[in-house]
This record gives sequence, C-alpha cells and structure tokens, in this order.
Amino acid sequence: MENMAKNGKQHKVSLSSLVVEFNREEDGCWIAEIPKLPGVMACGVTKQEALRHVYAIHSKRKSIALSVVRGVSCARPTHSRIL
Repeated sequence: MENMAKNGKQHKVSLSSLVVEFNREEDGCWIAEIPKLPGVMACGVTKQEALRHVYAIHSKRKSIALSVVRGVSCARPTHSRIL
C-alpha cells in the first residue's frame, strides 16, 4: 500500500501490517516513522534510505522483544565472576 500526496510532504507505505509515514524536512531529509510503535523513526537522505533505516530499527526491536519472550538475555556479560 502506498499513498503519496502530490502537493503535500507526507507519504505512507505499508511495512508488513504496519504503516510507515514519511515527512520531508525543510533541509530535504526524509523522516520515516511507524506511528503504532512509539519511538520507531529514522531519517535518510532519500525516502528509500529512511525506509531501510526504519525497517532495520523495527527488525531489531522485534528481535529484542522475541528474546525477552523466550527468556534470552540480550546483553552479554563482559566477564564472569564467582563469589
């Protein structure tokens, strides 16, 4: 699904079942945001670059969430110590 306004600066693209909204800043930078996932946003020089970046953030967020559900620690200890 893609919805592009001819005169506006806001665009929408579907990412799986999520909607990605695009805004173009005055300096020409593209901002991609997934409104249903607070904080998941990225910027890029091109719209495609912003989409790649927001997709990478979404994928990492999903991977972390699955790790938490499975009980896998995301952080690796720098060393082990037995007390």
